[in-house]
Amino acid sequence: MRWIAQTYAFSCILLFSVAFSQYGDLKLKEDYDVFTQQLISNYKPCTLSTENDHTVFGDGMAYVLDGYLSMYESTNDKDYLYKFMMQSLCMMENRHDFSGISNEPRWGNLTYEEGNINGAFAKFVHFVKVKNKDLDTLKMYSFPAISNNSFNATFNTFGDYANWLSLRVNEALSWFIANGYWNNQLGFLDKPNTTSSLIVNKHIGFARAVLFMGLCGNSEYEAKSKRIESLFFKDVEFYDRHKLKRYKAPLFIKNDKGAYWWYHFGWTDVRKKRKIRFKWSKGSSSIQKYTSFIEDISHGGIVALYPLDQWLNNTTTTFDEQEISGFHKTFTQNIYDGKGGFYNAVNGADNPISDNYCTTCPHNYHAMKSLIYAPYSAFDGVLESDSIYPILMDYYQNSIDSCSGLPLGYCCGMNYGHAELVKRQWSIEQFNLSLYNRVLVYNQDFLVKGMLTIEPESTNSTSFAEPKTEDKTFLISSGIKSDIKASSIHIKPGTQFKSGSLVHIETVIPEE
Repeated sequence: MRWIAQTYAFSCILLFSVAFSQYGDLKLKEDYDVFTQQLISNYKPCTLSTENDHTVFGDGMAYVLDGYLSMYESTNDKDYLYKFMMQSLCMMENRHDFSGISNEPRWGNLTYEEGNINGAFAKFVHFVKVKNKDLDTLKMYSFPAISNNSFNATFNTFGDYANWLSLRVNEALSWFIANGYWNNQLGFLDKPNTTSSLIVNKHIGFARAVLFMGLCGNSEYEAKSKRIESLFFKDVEFYDRHKLKRYKAPLFIKNDKGAYWWYHFGWTDVRKKRKIRFKWSKGSSSIQKYTSFIEDISHGGIVALYPLDQWLNNTTTTFDEQEISGFHKTFTQNIYDGKGGFYNAVNGADNPISDNYCTTCPHNYHAMKSLIYAPYSAFDGVLESDSIYPILMDYYQNSIDSCSGLPLGYCCGMNYGHAELVKRQWSIEQFNLSLYNRVLVYNQDFLVKGMLTIEPESTNSTSFAEPKTEDKTFLISSGIKSDIKASSIHIKPGTQFKSGSLVHIETVIPEE
């Protein structure tokens, strides 16, 4: 396919008919903005009490922040970076050493939630300083919510903020390590100086934090990242109380289809010699009974993020294509039921699973949580496995697309998965995009492969970009540059280009 560019004056309404792909008209990006705004309204990161924030931040906002970075990668809309900064600043204000609760650089008493928060912050540092170096020196717009911060910090570039956030992450990691939350054999611990590691899905936040900070040049964290990575390849040692015999087995069990599955608590006893105190079935003697619960697909998706982070960002990782293929197949071969639905556990069963120790969950109970596997759709067609993308898009079309408000069960990692699904749609589809009421005060481009509609007076019009506006206008301010490119462009009433704005509108028509 080649592209033919044609340039027109910005006052024209440009209409071209283009054949769209199967999922090109699904408004994934617009839905993401609506749903995320509703999540932020529920989470209230800038007004939430310091006494009630740790779970909201650790199990909620951390994944929203992850999603913002994915959305920037898809759209190049810098508003997602500003949102990340504004909301992470609010979150940091609630950290106990800054809010006055204590001198501890944490938000609560659940270690894994601290890891999730710091993992998201560390990802931003790596995103700006390593992955997108052009952002390091890119001058920022001085939004009051950023410039008038309670830390009296000055941020002129995105790199300035990444540097500042790097110091905050280092404060937290250093504190946890110095206070007994790290063991060279077991990795991060749930409680100081205990003999039990954080279980594998709860390990991922801190694992990502030391990975990204290590990739930014911190040798101590790089070494700890390598240690955690090595644990993924160690055998789990467990004790069969029926046979009174000790066994070793891989943490990740591969079935005859090449798909991984694993036990929820297996990680806690990596390379340890102690009896596991779990419920055992009467007469149990099977090696599969060393723990009671199979990982559910929600926690399984969290676990699968870490190998992918390693594979995509770390050139020295020991994860290879075979491991990535195993996690890809976990979804396509185990979780997907082949009929539009999903099994609740990573081994293709509905129970027993770990979520609330549920043993009677109905089929498709965790369906919404399937979105978290969207990042693995980037390997569709590369690995010898079915494709994740059409499975998730069909599910989205049938179960989410018609939702007028926040879908039931949409939170946490689902929000990040939604952003990754947008990224996949924008990379392979001739997608459509609608822009509503917005005031552009910094340079911003819009590139759409399909139809772009600017419709500020739409009844569905909602502004999701800073600065927020209730006016039914799409306004590009004086002195602001904007390139608007699409195969079909519709500019509707309410669109204003101020005198002195530098707007370039171009139709880009695909040819077979």
